[in-house]
Amino acid sequence: MKGFTAAIIGRPGDSGRIFRIRPRGVEIPAPAPTLLRKAGREHRKDRQAERGVRRGSRGDVEDPMKYLVMVQGSHADYEAMSGRGSAQGPAWDKESLKAMFDFMNTLNKELIESGEMLDGQGLADPAETRLVSLDAQGRPVVTDGPYAETKEVLAGYWVLDCASLDRVTEIAARVMRCPQPAGAPAYPVVIRRIDETGPVQD
Repeated sequence: MKGFTAAIIGRPGDSGRIFRIRPRGVEIPAPAPTLLRKAGREHRKDRQAERGVRRGSRGDVEDPMKYLVMVQGSHADYEAMSGRGSAQGPAWDKESLKAMFDFMNTLNKELIESGEMLDGQGLADPAETRLVSLDAQGRPVVTDGPYAETKEVLAGYWVLDCASLDRVTEIAARVMRCPQPAGAPAYPVVIRRIDETGPVQD
């Protein structure tokens, strides 16, 4: 499509998708540089110190939790972003893409400055997927994409370091408000806490 170029970018939105097509000349969301993320974490620690130490129900100090925030999409959604609409959703134009990128750049910048964003990545079209499994003899079986157009897949993610589940839920709700064309499909934003200790048995 004239006026567009490919790039891996971050795009969570009302549809909860991340795509890799952008209009030329439009700034795209990018992973936070390590030094900027570190500065953001220090800034958040300073703000927490000003407010006082947050304590749990037993009076002990609570550490911020890490969460994986995931957005979903389908092959048809990636096609729509490149200007090829279908029964699953309308084609995106340059103005719609710019509005989405502007929204996401603002959100990511704020999460970096608050020290909450540890990482964020968009995933390529599911047509580029490769599945690896084992047959009955334990030999690898490799299957290449694409997925069916109606199948939802992980399209991108953030790793966030937040003070509470309520805070990460607030961020996910904001992600859902990202602008998109009327009629584009909507997917929920998925939140999973990152378990840094593993399962525990009695």
